[in-house]
Amino acid sequence: GGEPRYAEKPLRDLVQPNALQLLFSGSGRDGSTGIRQDADIYYSEIERDHDVIIPASAERPHLWLQLIDGRLRVGEETLEPGDGLALEHAAGEVAVTADADAKLLVFRLV
Repeated sequence: GGEPRYAEKPLRDLVQPNALQLLFSGSGRDGSTGIRQDADIYYSEIERDHDVIIPASAERPHLWLQLIDGRLRVGEETLEPGDGLALEHAAGEVAVTADADAKLLVFRLV
């Protein structure tokens, strides 16, 4: 429960190429919008042939990656626009490589 929360974030002002931007978190840390969930939600725009490292998190060991646009590789898996990838018990760092300019959401979950 609780009162609804509303927030708008202009991504063009927040996003650094080839980096993860924390948009939402349970604590509202690092300039993110606080949510009533134990989750971290990141956004990234990755240029072709660049990598982004998803940071380790023992508190949130499960990952969901949602590719919005482009093409990514995560380990042996290739993602196309609209694809999602679940990684369970992935408490360590995870490398994501863009085979084409890509936009993606990353969910770190309990």
